[in-house]
Amino acid sequence: ANQATTTARLLEHRLLLMDEDVPRGEYAVVIRPLVESFEVLPSLLDSCAHVTIDSEVGVNDDVAGSALRAELLDIPDLLAVQTLPSSMNQVGLLSLPDVGVTATSVYKIDGLHAVPLRVTKDTLMRIVCEPADMSNTQMNVKVRTSGGSVVGSSDSNGHLLAVLPTGYYEVKFEGKGAFLVTMGIASMERLESDAHSVPRGGGGECLANPPALPVPSPSLGAPPKSEFDTGPVSVRLASSWTQRSGAIMETAVKVPAPAVLNIQLGSPFILDFVRIGVHVPEGLWVGEQRAQMNALRLEVPPGEYAIQISQPNPLPKDKIPKKLLDHCLAFSAQVSVSPLAKQAPGAASECISYGALPLPLDLSSPSGGSAVLGGPIDERGRLLIRSRVVISDMHDGRKKLFLSTKNRDLVMKIGVQLGVVSKTGGLSLHVKGPGNTILASDFDWSAAAGSWERIYRIPPHLDSVWLEFKHEHREAGETGCVVFHFTLQTLPFEEAHQMAGCQQTPLSMTHHENFMPRAPSRQQMIKPGGTIARTDTTLVAQPSEGFIGTVPLKLEHESFVSASVEYNFILSHMEMDIIRAKEANSASKTSLVFGEMDYVNPPTAPTNVRQWIAIVLPPGDYLLRVADDHWATQFEENPLAESHSNLPVAKDLGAPPLCFPMAFDVKVAPVMTAEGERDKDSEESFGSYSEVESDEEPAVLSVHPDPTVDLLYGQDLLLTVRLSSAPRGSESEVAKMITLRGRSSGVSLAPSEFVQSSSDAGLVWYLVWMGTDLQVLGGEGSLRVDPGLVSSSSGKPFRLPSPVVYKIPTDAPGPIGLGRMWTGTALAVQTSKAPAEQKAPNSLSELHKKVQQARKQGQTGEGGTGAVRMEGGGTGVVVHEDAHGQDRLPMPDWRDMDKHAAGSGAEQQAETAGVKSAAASVPPPAPPQQPQWARRPPSEAGEDGRLRG
Repeated sequence: ANQATTTARLLEHRLLLMDEDVPRGEYAVVIRPLVESFEVLPSLLDSCAHVTIDSEVGVNDDVAGSALRAELLDIPDLLAVQTLPSSMNQVGLLSLPDVGVTATSVYKIDGLHAVPLRVTKDTLMRIVCEPADMSNTQMNVKVRTSGGSVVGSSDSNGHLLAVLPTGYYEVKFEGKGAFLVTMGIASMERLESDAHSVPRGGGGECLANPPALPVPSPSLGAPPKSEFDTGPVSVRLASSWTQRSGAIMETAVKVPAPAVLNIQLGSPFILDFVRIGVHVPEGLWVGEQRAQMNALRLEVPPGEYAIQISQPNPLPKDKIPKKLLDHCLAFSAQVSVSPLAKQAPGAASECISYGALPLPLDLSSPSGGSAVLGGPIDERGRLLIRSRVVISDMHDGRKKLFLSTKNRDLVMKIGVQLGVVSKTGGLSLHVKGPGNTILASDFDWSAAAGSWERIYRIPPHLDSVWLEFKHEHREAGETGCVVFHFTLQTLPFEEAHQMAGCQQTPLSMTHHENFMPRAPSRQQMIKPGGTIARTDTTLVAQPSEGFIGTVPLKLEHESFVSASVEYNFILSHMEMDIIRAKEANSASKTSLVFGEMDYVNPPTAPTNVRQWIAIVLPPGDYLLRVADDHWATQFEENPLAESHSNLPVAKDLGAPPLCFPMAFDVKVAPVMTAEGERDKDSEESFGSYSEVESDEEPAVLSVHPDPTVDLLYGQDLLLTVRLSSAPRGSESEVAKMITLRGRSSGVSLAPSEFVQSSSDAGLVWYLVWMGTDLQVLGGEGSLRVDPGLVSSSSGKPFRLPSPVVYKIPTDAPGPIGLGRMWTGTALAVQTSKAPAEQKAPNSLSELHKKVQQARKQGQTGEGGTGAVRMEGGGTGVVVHEDAHGQDRLPMPDWRDMDKHAAGSGAEQQAETAGVKSAAASVPPPAPPQQPQWARRPPSEAGEDGRLRG
């Protein structure tokens, strides 16, 4: 009955007791000494301990916590918001003139509040106010005498330094919201005594110049250290530094892997206020002040960061006695880097996810960390970021990104794809301009699984915007960590128009009805190695409402089906699913699996993302459906739409078209089981596979990620491999026979972590190579399958049908640079006539004939259609030149169709009987008449997506 439900903890000068989940009832707050018995001076036995007690009881407000600043260190402390003190002379502040006080509290201000102060000795007072939320609001502080004269006022950063002679004063705080307020106040006499308490001889001498911090620098040929700690470094500088405002010293820190960057600095505060910061385009990302400690703790992607130690508000020479000015500028600093994968303090285990990088400090400067992800934004306003990222619970699931738009007319599209939603909850985003104004999206698509895409038009009168993320909590004790795929693309508005042109050399054009390839034949679908139907990158002509296309699939055996449609992220919103063919004309359709977004190709390619599906289906008739959708004004504002009205395809469409680059492939491979074996997830026996060639060599069917996308610097490689049959050997034996080999170094590297999918009888394997380990491969890693890896049924070795080579950056990249992103052909904006060499057909029927001819010949269609071909066995290698004029990396026909869910390590099962999903993070099937995506213009109610229920 006497057991404490909550215990206070000591934070600087105060004991904080806070409970965010208090049931109804009666409680007693008990205040007692830290220990029951201790030895003290006899003179203190009869003394009193003076304390000031402040308490608040109210309903738990999660909204207030959601608005807190992203970089603040201690969230529970910040939620304990107090009112300003009734007097600056109360216990805990200047209750005694010779007892100096430096303390940080969180105060809520709503308007103007005056606090009285009495000074009995000449006193120095310093106040630093920092907003506790993300509103970027400021607090104004003024100190007035009893006669109304202003003797001190805060600057634009909320800093105040005032010299106060003996007398009565009023300290006026003006602002709105919650603020971290650090107040330091002490008599000049006490400060002078403290400043000269350190002897000048021995280790206490004052240096003429700042020393270098012992941050490790990489030696020639050796990679930078992924973990280090400088330990506390004490610095004492000559008295002339006490009057210098601005930077004192700067240090570059190189981070080779996703890490926690922790910087701490201690200074006397009242006498000398020294702080730390990290350079970003909008200024300095400064540390948070807590009493005499200034600290900054950030999750950062690999890169080089410039750390600055500065003095923002030095002592005023004309108001401070010379004897007090004649002291050393003393402070201590500590810098540490700890890999995020080591579960650094403040990061929960849910935040540790292979391949996920922290979001950068900003998207505008090379030193802000975005270069690793594909940034920063270039001088024209182009930016493409495609990565799996993590927002940790270090800052309660909050993150702010600064984007300098420099008064350019830009279109921006942002996509978020969450993993296991039941564990992570939703992720909100606000795009804010100056003055904390929220920019509404022009159009958005949202999914029931918590994923969404949004289009923003950034007008030229804005020079910058902030992207503010917040992981919404469902319960008070839930982790703030969230792992998701983050896609962001920005372009000048005129280039977005240009990219939708219908004449772009060397790409050909086709009507959307002829884009989808014909289904594989029966004989092709029973080949053990599988078969592919593919349409190469083609400009697909569409009306404003987009299109829906289908590919019928007739499966005689249980089969692995994979499909992929590539597109340009900013131009299209694509969806893909599989339904049963018998439901094609039904008002009630059940999607067996939905496509999800993945990344393909370098930024210079016309297509940079894809929708893809990988699933094991029982025998039956199915329809693979693909749809494209566009934002509301995409056609209305594009002058090319009208100029395309004279194209032959416009007559067939019945409206002026725009054209969008796309590529498509679908693969079907039978699942090899023993004769007469019953599948454990189905109610029917599939019989024997006598029609399947028994002498076919076992093969690797798919890998993920797609090798056409370079790995990011410092990023872990999470490789998913699907085999045609179960291998022989234990997990560790199998994992050791799948390696990466450096092309230039010759080094072979086995995975550091591995697991097989328990739901697929050894067919699917997840392998992990740590980002720091990959550096030894020397720039490229080729996937190798050892001949000792054999099928457990046939005893034959697995073959790798085509080379799989991953490019691995060995150093942090520089800015992406102008012209490093595909933005269409300028000619498309200047003319509406098709180039002569395209020989555009005169009608849809003629175009259709040419498509059929191309399909029979397996060659590129002359009438504006891409190469469509059927390739049995999955053994070929496709190497072709893309529109950006460069050879792609060898692209296997069996390009990966397996994917690992946000760190889960297991493949999800589709909730339809007899259907096994091989795409780990594919959301469960929607109930009838429930679309995957809902299109919603900001001014309208929710609207069905292209794939309707």
